[in-house]
Amino acid sequence: MTPTIGLIFLTRSESPEYVEEEAQHREYRQKSMEGLAQLPVNIPLQAVVRTRSEAITTIQEFKDKDVDLIILGFAHWVSEDLPIYFATELRQPLLLWSLGEGSPWVYLSGLVSTASNLARLGRQFAYVIGAADEAKVLNEILIHALASAIAKRLRHTRLGLVGYACPGMIDAGLDEIGLRRLGLEVVRLDALELLAKYENLTDQEADNVANVVVCQSGKVIEPTHEELRAAANLYLALKAMVNEYALDGIGVRCWPEIYHRFSPCLAFSQFMDEGIIGVCENDATAAVTMFACHWLTNQPVFLGDIGAIIPELQAIQLWHCGHASLGLASTQDKVRLRKNQRTNIGVTLEFPLRQGRVTLAKLTKKINGQFRLFTALGQSIEGPPGRGNIAYVQTDTPVREVLDTMITKGVEHHLVMAYGDIRRELSALGRLLGVEEIYV
Repeated sequence: MTPTIGLIFLTRSESPEYVEEEAQHREYRQKSMEGLAQLPVNIPLQAVVRTRSEAITTIQEFKDKDVDLIILGFAHWVSEDLPIYFATELRQPLLLWSLGEGSPWVYLSGLVSTASNLARLGRQFAYVIGAADEAKVLNEILIHALASAIAKRLRHTRLGLVGYACPGMIDAGLDEIGLRRLGLEVVRLDALELLAKYENLTDQEADNVANVVVCQSGKVIEPTHEELRAAANLYLALKAMVNEYALDGIGVRCWPEIYHRFSPCLAFSQFMDEGIIGVCENDATAAVTMFACHWLTNQPVFLGDIGAIIPELQAIQLWHCGHASLGLASTQDKVRLRKNQRTNIGVTLEFPLRQGRVTLAKLTKKINGQFRLFTALGQSIEGPPGRGNIAYVQTDTPVREVLDTMITKGVEHHLVMAYGDIRRELSALGRLLGVEEIYV
């Protein structure tokens, strides 16, 4: 994901008393652009604004381009009506930026006065202070740009859900309007349509998919050729629904109706490799978390149940039946194609998940009318072998403290694991979405 940024430098008029100041401001703008050029972002628009007429022209240009983030750059105090005008006319997230230190001609008054006015307007913003050649400043700008791009992308994201929540799984239930306020559009789909598509596929199409999966795996244990074909058929049926309804992700009520016939695990594993989110048990808030983590890391992510804590490892065990992306396997030779361990039907892709630095995250359902975003950092480590997909996460914070926070703050039993440290990006995204953060 490459965010787009619109950059607006606010300054004073070019009157004689500001000649020296304007020369210094030009130097500030040049250095700022040189610094931003180091970031993996696009800056299709930049403007220097001194007057309201220039602001009107700039606003129209920015509306036409629809960038992800607007940066308002300050080198000194400016007429306060200008930043207010941008804040009220442009709907994109705002990042206020000033050098603020290291030079006698740079003052924070422009940023501070604007922040004061925006707070009273109720207009959300973030800020960064420092020079464009400081790594921490550039990283902060990139974090806000990524969060803004994801918030925007989420507003155009469609999640299809086949059926309703699995029976008794209340904590994975759906708040459709609440999710729409975050941006996600939920598309209701019927299991009968899925079954009809499944029945109408040819064996050759399914065999082609099954053969690819077998080649990517280390070993086939129980599934017969017919069972592999059935699992591949389900993948193709779900893929047809994804294409027909222009979906970015899909979930299935995988039990009890279809539980004793086939499993969507193979389909969801393949989808993750294709950049499509397949969410277990129709957990829509887990899907939002998966979208955000996948877009931030550009890697497969894993959705698991909280299985246990392992005191001797100071780790949390995450587990699920066998839907993880093959890209998360420690090595290909450890991948096993097996039947579902609970029903002895269907096809699962079982393997331990690879080791590495990870972020645990979960957008919770509303509590007291408020979505919450749980995050924790840790290390995926080697642990006891077992069936399904298993990850052992040695958390930075003592594991019982992590578990206590989850239990007392109402975090549900599904957690998303993403490789890398993306906590600050998720935190910035949560602020944009108006989500309360649970930080442990």
